[in-house]
Amino acid sequence: MLKQTEKKFLKHLVETDDVNFSYIANKLKITRQAVSKIKKKLEEKSVLEGYNPKVNVDKLGIIIFALIELKLNKNNAHTELLEDLKKREKVVYLFEVTIPEKQIVLFSGFKTVKQIQEFIESINVSFPEVVQNFSVKLVHPEDIHKNTYKDLVLHAISDRQ
Repeated sequence: MLKQTEKKFLKHLVETDDVNFSYIANKLKITRQAVSKIKKKLEEKSVLEGYNPKVNVDKLGIIIFALIELKLNKNNAHTELLEDLKKREKVVYLFEVTIPEKQIVLFSGFKTVKQIQEFIESINVSFPEVVQNFSVKLVHPEDIHKNTYKDLVLHAISDRQ
């Protein structure tokens, strides 16, 4: 269970991406040393595992994210397909789902629609007996950042659970 000051510290980190301890101490009305102790405790509990920079993927040319569902044929082994997808650089997340039917759901980032088409085509060519059909849902990066893990963290540390 997190203490109130630990929750406030996490809330500040998540909402602002600011790791300046003097600033955080001032905002939380505690000492810099107290902020340092909170950070250390949260790291020891593995609640904090590092600080990730916020990267503007648009500036890197990744303007389209795709949620791709691959429905699998019932009788074919798909282990090789899973291993192949795990190695592909455009795949951000990968899930194997068995309800209501066996499928692989992946989340990927692309620079163009043509790249998405080539990605799907390469799967169809490499694994024609495994993939029954697929669906693609396109998402703009700005839409993803509206509800991110930050929202989940803020909910988890809120007292309104």
